[in-house]
Amino acid sequence: MSSNVTTKPKSKRIDELDMAKGIAIFSVVLIHLSEVAGVNVHNQKLFFLFTLMTEVTMGMFFLCSGYVFKMKGSVMEEITKRFKQIMLPYYKTILIITAMYYPMYVMTSKIDLSVYIDKSISNLLAIVNYSVLQGKIDVNILCYGYVPLWFMVEIFMAFCLLMPVASYLKDKGITTHLVAMAAFLGMAMLMTVYDPQGNLANTYNSTTSFYFVGINIFGFAGLLLLGHILKKFSFFELDAQSNSYIYGMFAASVIVYFGVYSQYSWMGYAMQFGRWGQYGCWSILVTSIAAIAFTYMLVCICRVLTKAAAVKDVLLFLGTNTLTILLWHYFTAELIANLGGFWRPVYFTPVPAEEYSFTRFVWLVAATLATITAYIKVKDHMALKKA
Repeated sequence: MSSNVTTKPKSKRIDELDMAKGIAIFSVVLIHLSEVAGVNVHNQKLFFLFTLMTEVTMGMFFLCSGYVFKMKGSVMEEITKRFKQIMLPYYKTILIITAMYYPMYVMTSKIDLSVYIDKSISNLLAIVNYSVLQGKIDVNILCYGYVPLWFMVEIFMAFCLLMPVASYLKDKGITTHLVAMAAFLGMAMLMTVYDPQGNLANTYNSTTSFYFVGINIFGFAGLLLLGHILKKFSFFELDAQSNSYIYGMFAASVIVYFGVYSQYSWMGYAMQFGRWGQYGCWSILVTSIAAIAFTYMLVCICRVLTKAAAVKDVLLFLGTNTLTILLWHYFTAELIANLGGFWRPVYFTPVPAEEYSFTRFVWLVAATLATITAYIKVKDHMALKKA
């Protein structure tokens, strides 16, 4: 690899990586909203394409977070910083969503006030005591806006695991980094094998959401560290690589990703840590390899897309606002679907054929992203005005 590396200066941010994150978060929006609008049932070829795009998206986000991670302060300073960046918006969003459910459901007489109070309290208690990490939040009419938010808790907890190790590794060589990463992934594999929380059964309990699995945290910490290691080699910085190297790596990434993908059930989350992976604990290592391949593949595609200024601007906007989009997209879609009269209050209930419309799905995606974009623009304007 060294023979392909030049001495071009590095920018603070990597546009292609931010654009790749933009594609990834857009695919997350598509997969979630396809379930709301019925694409998952009535247009399975399109839904298959969405799953192809999202199979290792969460792993990619952890990898990218590790890639841009820098240990600047003490362990407690870094943990406090991540708490403010991740957990405060998490709690704030949940409180706002819970409050907004009142006019959505109680004032429209869709549920009784007593049901709203009971479900709100149970959901908030589950969230405050981190029962979400153990799959202990009931699937009820007031929990849908929370569904994508498992990522927030787990990335914060993964960073808490990583910080002391990263502090120790500051002046250590690459071998020590690799040993630490292997230890994280190995612990995740052991916990998958022994399954201390009992969350890895191959049956789905309709009253409990298994999106929240605490044992993932060791695997995610390993992915963060893996991304941090790749940064030392400027792995995703294409300006520092020759064209022949990029072409070869792109071809290898495509082969690896689609080779791995072809071996898994195409149903969502099959390649996530500890979630029904058909190779059991080995799914953790397979996911890590697939996440690297998927990220490199997207970065290469985005290098071509930078030539289209409008596309570049849109993807950069999405990629630099992934946190806000992740926090708000599902609830925003739920709100819009309620206003449009096609929200289905029972999670995973198929949309009847007579109610399905692909145009409605397109409209829902456009309206959701437009609403979130307006919110981001207003928030940025107010922050700039305050500054």
